[in-house]
Amino acid sequence: MLSFRRFFDLLYLSDLFLRQKRRRLIIEHLLIRAQTIISLYGLNLVAALLIFLIGRWAAKLVRRVLDHVMTKRNVDSPCRILLPT
Repeated sequence: MLSFRRFFDLLYLSDLFLRQKRRRLIIEHLLIRAQTIISLYGLNLVAALLIFLIGRWAAKLVRRVLDHVMTKRNVDSPCRILLPT
């Protein structure tokens, strides 16, 4: 015959086991959702990041070229100060 103490210990252990199993299932579910989201939006995110980086590089290049041309043609410095903006 089970004592009350043993009964509650077993009840606690079974509850603990179910909580761990539930946590594992939640983590697996979250990983599956993350994989789905990455597979759906990953390529778009990489393309957007690539477009941003190329645009930033091109803007810096244009700014340097214009600064060089303005320096060669002796353009006033207030006009050259506005160039980076």
